[in-house]
Amino acid sequence: MSAPVDWQPILRTARAECPVGLWAKGLELAEAGAVAAAGNARGAWSFRVRVPRTSVAPSVELYPEDEEWECDCDARFAACEHVAACVVAMAGGKATAPTSSPSVSLRYVLRGGREGLSVERLLVRGDETAAVGRSFADATGDADAFTPTRDDIAAERILAASNDDTVGFAHAAKLLAALVAADDVRLDGRAVAVSSEPLFPHARVVDDDSDGVRLTVDKAPGAEVVAPGVALADGRLHPFGAGDRFGNAWEKLPVRRRFARRELADLVTTVLPELERHIAVDVRSERLPRRGGDARPWVRFDTELNGSELDVLPLVVYGDPPVARVDGERLVVLGDTVPERDVAAERTLVRRLRDELNLVPGRRARFDEADTARFFAGMERFDDGRTGERAFSVRERPRFDELVPRLIGTGADATVVFEIGDSGEQAGRGGAATAASVVAAWRDGLE
Repeated sequence: MSAPVDWQPILRTARAECPVGLWAKGLELAEAGAVAAAGNARGAWSFRVRVPRTSVAPSVELYPEDEEWECDCDARFAACEHVAACVVAMAGGKATAPTSSPSVSLRYVLRGGREGLSVERLLVRGDETAAVGRSFADATGDADAFTPTRDDIAAERILAASNDDTVGFAHAAKLLAALVAADDVRLDGRAVAVSSEPLFPHARVVDDDSDGVRLTVDKAPGAEVVAPGVALADGRLHPFGAGDRFGNAWEKLPVRRRFARRELADLVTTVLPELERHIAVDVRSERLPRRGGDARPWVRFDTELNGSELDVLPLVVYGDPPVARVDGERLVVLGDTVPERDVAAERTLVRRLRDELNLVPGRRARFDEADTARFFAGMERFDDGRTGERAFSVRERPRFDELVPRLIGTGADATVVFEIGDSGEQAGRGGAATAASVVAAWRDGLE
């Protein structure tokens, strides 16, 4: 048998922290028999306080051994009139003895459906029930013996805003949050618990039969959709996680998609990060490239001399040397690491490449002998996005150690051309330029 509780210490502590006016109101409530004990467990004593002309009975928790308390009212003080009423009532023996269940309780009867969750409220005394109707004020029978909680009033307001007591997707989460503390909730005739914790779909990435992977997004294992925005799992009702991304009733699930090897970079850099903003993703594949690194996008120019003409292929890449290449909207992985994409920086590079050099990434351009030198000069001025560097430094540009003039033909048909000398890296490449183009380049100040 447990020892009797000494209520005097918590009474003195509450009195010291409660303003005089609120303490006086608490005395009045205790004297009027407004305090009803609801039960006690593990040192916590629960009470309901019926306040005249108020539809909600505040809930109070007292912890006499610790001299602490809680109340769900909106008081701004450390101790309110409801706490005062409870400690005074218990110290003076003016509260009803704690019982395991009230004489009159409230039952929520729920039914799932395509339009929403229908809700019926019943006042229960023993084997007898009475419908609450649209409002507690309209209830008959044992209505005077029951005082709704704040959560009960919150649920009533949600129902008042619905059609025919059917709560749709937009208010489903709010309704479930109001029912979390309800003692008696039935779904289609069976008792269920209610949680405000969202239930999310599950996403998984696994290897496929070739060299790619499969992404599957489906309902949580064992979850049953009972109404738009409401799922049942392990005997507990949950609101949907991830909003309506997968449909109001998860009708867009399951989602199944295969990614080939060439698409793995898009999966890692675009699809998975977007999914992970909403749900957890279980990756069970070793084929995905690693995310990470601080590589930034820049423009790389692949150049090749073909006789007297120059072929140029601009590419937007990440890293130097490149670890990934932008191919249209896709990112092509060149190694085993995928950098975090900076689409805004990519677009800036593409725009500047177009405006300053009249080039498009991934599209090869050819320059004749008259434009090659001028184009090289433009490339040297172009900022390719690498920090502190120009896109095409002088030392990177193809250099010709010596131009050797040669006379071709005789008489009136004779032509002077300049060819690459035999020294240097370009020896033997066969490049040549007319005398007119060489003089034009010299006049323009080009090397």
